[in-house]
Amino acid sequence: MQENELIAVGNAYRICFNGDRFALPGMLGLDILAQLLERPGEDLRCDRLLGHAYGKPGIESLNEPRIDNRTRRNVIAAMESASAPGELAALQHYLDGSLHNKRTLRWRIGARVAVRRAILRAIGKIDQLSPHLARHIQSFVHTGQLCRYTPVAVVPWIIRTRFPVTHPVT
Repeated sequence: MQENELIAVGNAYRICFNGDRFALPGMLGLDILAQLLERPGEDLRCDRLLGHAYGKPGIESLNEPRIDNRTRRNVIAAMESASAPGELAALQHYLDGSLHNKRTLRWRIGARVAVRRAILRAIGKIDQLSPHLARHIQSFVHTGQLCRYTPVAVVPWIIRTRFPVTHPVT
């Protein structure tokens, strides 16, 4: 049986999964999926996934004033609808003053949306060539402030990205 692989070759990816073998042009969603598949079971922050997919680290903090009341109410509303366990903790951390600027929160919320859209676009392209892999990704890749790949059984992957990650993205 062939190994599962997601390997960057120039500006494209060579993909093999359960015998399906195909290539796709490099795209943001594949860069993000490569990071998730490489670290199954780990919660990875979407802003850092996005930053590494672009070959740059995620934005950590910006020095700006504390949040205003309207932003605080929006954060509390987001906490009430938070679905991922780490998302609630991240928002609470923000309210506690550790992350006290609006641009960082906007970046993280924007990164969450960008990561989800990029993964969905990649799944759409994959589905045309390997519906089995598309279903696998839809079932086991979870997005939110924290993203993770959690297959039921161990699925070994050989991964080589266009922008190798040289430090943790957790």
